[in-house]
This record gives sequence, C-alpha cells and structure tokens, in this order.
Amino acid sequence: MLTNFVSLKLFKKYFISFMCIMISFISCSGFDGSFVTSNFIKVISARYSVCALTSNGDVYCWGANSHGQLGNADDKGNDIQHPKKIALSISIRDISASGDHICALSRSNYVYCWGYNGSHEVSSSDKDSVFRPVKVPLPGPSVSVKTGSYSSCSILKNKKIYCWGSNYYGILDPKDSSSKFSYPRQILSNKSVLDFKIALGYLCYIDYEGKVFCRGEGTDNASTYSFDNFIEIPFSSLALKFFATSYLFCVVLKNKTVQCWDDYKLDSANMSKQRIESSTGTYANVFPFNSDPNAISGKGFCTLTDSKIVCKNELSNDLSRYANRLYAISSAVIVPDHDNDYACAVTKFGDLYCWRRAGLIPILPKNSVNGELVHLGGPKKK
Repeated sequence: MLTNFVSLKLFKKYFISFMCIMISFISCSGFDGSFVTSNFIKVISARYSVCALTSNGDVYCWGANSHGQLGNADDKGNDIQHPKKIALSISIRDISASGDHICALSRSNYVYCWGYNGSHEVSSSDKDSVFRPVKVPLPGPSVSVKTGSYSSCSILKNKKIYCWGSNYYGILDPKDSSSKFSYPRQILSNKSVLDFKIALGYLCYIDYEGKVFCRGEGTDNASTYSFDNFIEIPFSSLALKFFATSYLFCVVLKNKTVQCWDDYKLDSANMSKQRIESSTGTYANVFPFNSDPNAISGKGFCTLTDSKIVCKNELSNDLSRYANRLYAISSAVIVPDHDNDYACAVTKFGDLYCWRRAGLIPILPKNSVNGELVHLGGPKKK
C-alpha cells in the first residue's frame, strides 16, 4: 500500500514537471502570441521581419529568419511568431533596417549589425548571413546609424560619415571599382552635410543651405548626368531632411510638402512628376503635411503625422485602416503585399500591436485572424 502511495506521488511529481516543460516549450515556440511586458518606443521592418526597441534599450525581433534577421543565433533560419529578445550585453539607443539586415546604435556609441550580408552591409565576413549581432569596427564613437538596401552607414561624434557594404554604381566611392566594401570607409569628406541617405542605386545629401545633391544610377541623358559627380536636384522649396520607406525615397521640404521618388533609380529629369508608378501601386508624389512627418517603415508610402498613419495608395490605406482603433501612434510599420501583408504600431503609451489584412505571415500567431489587433507587448497586458 505504501509502495503504491509513493509511486503515485512520484508519478504526479514527474507528470507535472513534464507538463511544465511542455507548456514552456509551447510558450517559446512562438505560436501563442506570447506577451512581452515592456515599454516599446520604436518598431521597424526588414521585409517579413520586425524589430522593436524598448525604453530600457532592449531589442525584440520576430518573423522570418532566413538570413539571420532576428539576431538570435539560430543558423537554421527558423521563423518566430512573437517578439523575442536579442541577447545583447549592451543597451541600445536606436535601430534601423533595410532589405534583410538590421543595425543598432548602442548607448555607449557603438554600432552592431546582423542579417543578410551579401554585400558586406553587416560585417567583413564572407558568409551571406550573420545570425547574431556583430560590432562594426568604426574609427570612433557613433551618434547615429543608417541603413540602405545593401549598405550601412554611421555618423561619428566628430561628424565624419562612414559607410560599408554595396558600392553599386559607385554610390560610396565612384573612384573605386570595387562592387562592395568589407570595412567602413569615409564618404562625403569634403561636403557640408545636413542629412544624407543611401538608396539602392544612388546617394543623396542635403547641404546646410537646404539644397539636395545626388549621384548614382539615373535615367536621364548620360551627357548631363555623371556617376562620378554630384548634381543638384531642383525642388519647389529648400529641403529639411530625408526619409525612406523600403521602396521609396522622400525629402521633407520647408514649404510643408513631401516629395518622393523610386528607391532604385534617380530620375532627375522627371522629378516634377506628381505620381509614381511602382510594383506596389501608384503614389501621389507630392502631398502636404501639418506637422513634421516621419517615414513609416515598409513597402507602403505612408507617413506618421499628428500621431496618425497617412497612406497614399490603396493597398496601404486598406491595411492601415485597422490602426484607427489605436490612439497616439508614435512608430509604425506598413507592408502591403496583396495576399500577404501586415502592419505594426507602437503607441505613445508603450504598447506594441501588429495585424494583417490578408494571408499568413510569420510575424503573427497562426491562430490570429485578419484585421485583429494583436497586443504583443506593452507596460501591461490589456
């Protein structure tokens, strides 16, 4: 009798332990929409991956991981359907993403990158994918980090600009025939630079007078356009800053308008066109704003103005309308893609939400439904 009693107690003990392990495994597998208790301040996207930054300097990434975009050292490329913290020993101040790679600026002024590395936009490694954050060997402390389609850049405390990665059409250095740079090198050393941005096929900067200059791949006559030299791009007003979505490159002008063009080619001969035709839809090229707009990461041509998402094409509008239920948005991602699209937003209260309009994508739990705002993180679960 005593033996049976002891056996029953042991069975219960190990059965409960087994169930706890199984529950823990299910929770970590990413199919239950695990909630992250933290105060989120920014969200960005790298194709079908998303990363979010918290106020205490932690970075959470989830979604597709084919090239190490999640930075979790999983070299098998497994997708994750809920935010998972990247194992970093330092605190992060800012994050930037483009294409399939992500870079982060630490509060100690160092830059770390991970993800796709086909053009050395992450590191000098010969591997096409980098599955954990690696420190970029810059010659001094950094104050900002920027990512292009296949390039990465940082502005140092001494105001010098260093870039690494793709040198497609000589965008980083037209005098160097190398197609990519394994290590950071200084660019724009003899220019007065207020802001700059690297697109897929060209590089632009704004000088302190508000004029815009670009070099790289263009579609106008070769006799009036040189890859080696910067040419001034005329606008209706002086420029304040750049921002870019994954497929569009925009400049904010002092006359309270935003003008955008394709991220792939600089069409300086047709910059006055009012509309852009691209694979993701037709976009209004010039539109007004009431307060300082910020770009929204992703394929859609959307801006964040007065804490609201404003989009300029049908697919983006259809996807962003679900955000009408959110109040005071401070950061957002809009990725319209017909049958597989998604969006995420961070509110000024630190809450992180994601949703989809159609399809099954790896950034949301499989049991979520189209149009449902999934509360993935925040100071308190609602």
